[in-house]
Amino acid sequence: MDVRCKQLIASALVFGCLSSAHAGQYWTSSNGLPVRDNAGNCVEQGVQANTLQPGCDAMNRVILLPDASGEVGAVVVMSEGGSKTLNTAYGAAYQGTEGQLEESAASSEEVSSRFGQLLQQQPLPAETFTLRFTSGSATELTPDSLAMIPRLSASLEERKAPEIRIVGHTDRVGSLLANDRLSKARAQTVAKVLNEKGIPMDMMEVTGRGEREPEVATSDGVDEPRNRRVEISIR
Repeated sequence: MDVRCKQLIASALVFGCLSSAHAGQYWTSSNGLPVRDNAGNCVEQGVQANTLQPGCDAMNRVILLPDASGEVGAVVVMSEGGSKTLNTAYGAAYQGTEGQLEESAASSEEVSSRFGQLLQQQPLPAETFTLRFTSGSATELTPDSLAMIPRLSASLEERKAPEIRIVGHTDRVGSLLANDRLSKARAQTVAKVLNEKGIPMDMMEVTGRGEREPEVATSDGVDEPRNRRVEISIR
């Protein structure tokens, strides 16, 4: 069976499109479909099976999960048997016995019971932090940004091998060349802070974008505090 997923909203969490994760836990037919016994239960390895029926496991079932905050995205599930749009928490689609796509509803309890161990092995979701600087400074963070450092450190400690991207920005006071240098220096300041907390420099991508990507669009020469920032993306 060929089931494909097209994510519609960035927050969508989909379980089942990458189906190979569970393939080794159940008997499958020559077409890769999971095997059920006469009671309709999935048959684990080492058990003789007589009945074949699609829809047994995540191999051909797609479940839309809410994210950690409870938000739900949307995804289109497509196969030769048609397409279905899932946009509610624990909405599911599977391929029926005749090859057609069918909709069903899962639950948090079912997902936790059947797939909890697998979900616990997922990488942590990416996080983004924004640290702001005082006017003209490459080294002096605002008080609110200094207070954010412990949260940033805690996020890094949760990850065994984080990928870190650090991008510096400026407002539009000063020349383009000077702001390019200032933004890179701000990013390097943040990289140094993280390095002092045990993050190797080679795990960090450090760049400066000058005044080219403002958080708040302004005219040239405007002193805008929200644009004097460094954005840190961690995954």
